[in-house]
Amino acid sequence: MTVQGLLKDGRIIASANITTQRPTAAGYVTLTATVSDLRKAEKILKWDLTMTPIQRLENVINEQITDNIVGGTVYAAAGGTLSGSCTVLGF
Repeated sequence: MTVQGLLKDGRIIASANITTQRPTAAGYVTLTATVSDLRKAEKILKWDLTMTPIQRLENVINEQITDNIVGGTVYAAAGGTLSGSCTVLGF
């Protein structure tokens, strides 16, 4: 978890690593990340996802926020490792 910036109104821009996933079949994969630098996440700004070996990933859908835990769903191919991070705005 990393604080990337502090806004004038006191809100924080922070990032966190997602839980690594290894899909066994092509389909939707649930992503979660706990942003420990925040007490409450307000908005997910960006997802940075990679698939090893390199495979096409769809956009993250069904984004959810509960306190400082963020999540979403992405369509991924089978046989690789999905990893990455997300950038979040909160306080």
